[in-house]
Order: sequence, then C-alpha cells, then structure tokens
Amino acid sequence: MNVYLLGAGASKSYEISKTNERLPLAVDFFTTFNKLKISANGWVIISDLIGYVKDKRNISFSEFSKYNEDIEKLHTEIQEHYLEAISKKDNYDIYRYGRAYSQLISLFCSVINEIQNGDESEFHKNLVLGLDEDDVIITFNWDTLIDKSLRNNTDWTVKDGYSLSPEKVYCDRWVEGVASGTKNKLLKLHGSTNWISSYISYDFQEEKIAFQHAGSNELIYIYESTIKPYPCYDGRYMAGYEDFSMGYYPPNIPSIEDKRKVPDNHVVMQKIFRNGINPKGTSSSEGIVSLPIIIPPVKNKSYEFYGNLFPSIWKEAEDSLADADNIYVLGYSFPATDKPSTDLFKKAFSRRSSIPNVVIVNPNPDEIVHKFTFDFGIPKSNLRVFYDFITSEYVIQKNV
Repeated sequence: MNVYLLGAGASKSYEISKTNERLPLAVDFFTTFNKLKISANGWVIISDLIGYVKDKRNISFSEFSKYNEDIEKLHTEIQEHYLEAISKKDNYDIYRYGRAYSQLISLFCSVINEIQNGDESEFHKNLVLGLDEDDVIITFNWDTLIDKSLRNNTDWTVKDGYSLSPEKVYCDRWVEGVASGTKNKLLKLHGSTNWISSYISYDFQEEKIAFQHAGSNELIYIYESTIKPYPCYDGRYMAGYEDFSMGYYPPNIPSIEDKRKVPDNHVVMQKIFRNGINPKGTSSSEGIVSLPIIIPPVKNKSYEFYGNLFPSIWKEAEDSLADADNIYVLGYSFPATDKPSTDLFKKAFSRRSSIPNVVIVNPNPDEIVHKFTFDFGIPKSNLRVFYDFITSEYVIQKNV
C-alpha cells in the first residue's frame, strides 16, 4: 500500500486558474488577494479585519490594497487577542476580534476558491491515475484540486471518500451523504474549503465560542457542485465556479434547529449596510449561515473544537502511515508550526515492525531528509530524494 502526502508545493503546481494566479504561500497571501477581482467585490466583508490591521499596523483603509504580511503570523496574533478578550470577558474586544478572526477564515478560503477555479490539474490527474486500489492520499492543503481529480478519474465520491459521514452533500441541492464504497481515501488533516458547518461566533449567554446550529460540533456538510443559485448569506450567490469551488459565501446549511434563542416578546433584527457596490443578493437566504471547516494557519491549532471529526481523520492517517510500504512526500516541508505532523509520523513509525521506503520531492529537501533519518529513524538506504519543484507536468517516480 502506498501513501501520498501532499503539501503546499503540490498545489503550487496548478497554473491554469481562471485568475492566472497560483495558490499562495503564507508569505504572499495578501499580495495574491489584492490581485484578484474578489478584492474589489463589495460583498466581501473584511471591515473588521481591515480595522485590525489599521489599529495594529497603522495601515489605513486605502493602503490595504498594498498590505502584505505572513498570514500565519497575522491569524495567530488575532486568535491570541480573541482568546485573551474572552478570558478577560471584554465584550467589545470579543466582538471585534472574533469578527476579524472569522473574516480572515472566509477570506482565506475565498482566495483558494478563486484560484482553484478552473480546469482539472494535470499533476493531480496523473497522480490519481497511478493509484492502486488501497492507496491513501494525506494532505495538509485546504484546496480541492486533488478532490476534483479523484472524482473525475476514479470511483471516489465526496459521500465517503474523506472517511467522514457528512450529514448531507450539495450537488445542485442538498442530498443524503450515503456511502458508495469508495476505495481510495483522501484524508484532509486541516479541513477543506468545501467542508462546511454553521457560522461560528461567541455566545455571550453561554460565554463560549459556539456554532449557530444545535447539536454536535462534528456536524459536517460537503459541497461538490451546483448549476443554479444556492441559498446563502443575504442571497449573495456568485456564479461562474467549477465543481468543488464556490463564491465568497458557501451554501447555507439546511434549516436544522437554530441554537440561538430569542427571548419571549423579542425579535432578531439585522442591519446590513447598503451602497452601490453592496446590493442585496438575488438568491434565497433560507437555512443557517455557514462557514468552511478548516484548521486555519495558526500556531495553536484547535482540532478538538470540532469534536472527534479531526481526531478520527488523524487516527486514520496514523494507521495508513503505520501500514504503508511506500510513502511519497510531495511538496511538504514539515514547518515548525506544524508540530502535530511530526508527532503523527513518530507515532505511526513507532508502531511499525518494518521500515518503509520514502520518496521525497522538494526543491529544498535537506531538512526533511534530516527529519526522516534522525527524528523518524528511516535509514538513508530507504530514502529517494528528488530536488525538484512539482510542476503540472511532473510525473512521480514510483520505482522505490
């Protein structure tokens, strides 16, 4: 059995986006965003995020179009301010930092959706065409390039291909997520831009960060495709997206019980500022407003917030790495902030009675080789190293 581990370098191979941009790294995220048409769209709500940058970086609203900073550093900083405000019960800061944090998640996913929106990736297509039936793909990426290639070229489906049990799947409407016997598994350890649940915000009554829906935090809906407009926040459906990609607002999840309670003799009122670039959308607003399920690029990642959703995926990844004959590390560099990924390999390899063969494809692989030999105990005789960038034409060398 083979395991293919995909990192940011694999997604960087995608070069046929409708935007003519490539998926960004942390250090060029905002530069990339400001090149996209979505950055001038009045429906994109980032006012609290811009306000944060203005207050903390002394960058004016008009200068935001030239702003650039490592998104991991910024997202981590906002998260820390948000959690500190909660610990101090500072309602004003809870509100503004919480909104900035959520807006950055939406913006992050939006940039990915914009750039992955295009024809199928040649690299990912070639990868899946070479899969054996029991091969597993593990990825730390949030994009859906590999998802699309799996769906297009194998028996893989979103209904059970992620090793999850989605409540429903969106294929032009919400349908039941019934298992179909998918053979290859795609394990997305940091979530995905097409996984969604209800919006997350601070519940001032319960004094904790919470979902808007009632019930389990593990509740997950999966988006695949649409032909007609779907219901979303303020009816702001955006057309022109390929399968597995969507506009800034994902579809609202079906009208299950809304967790927010309205006291007797009270009503909920919401004011949405309107101007020439922020008209009301024309699609429906029914259902509960949603947000992508991702573990954002922050230093302290909160996997447990989604109940057993992520622990179950990580456990399956560990099992796969413990059983694999061959492991292909494609464009992943084990960044220092991803300590859980190092722990994952250590735990998996500690269970092994044999030594796997490992193929590393990376333009700067020396530190990765060091990690495999000294941290994971893989002898150099079991390593094959390719000092390569992954391009759209790259073909994986499988003779390990």
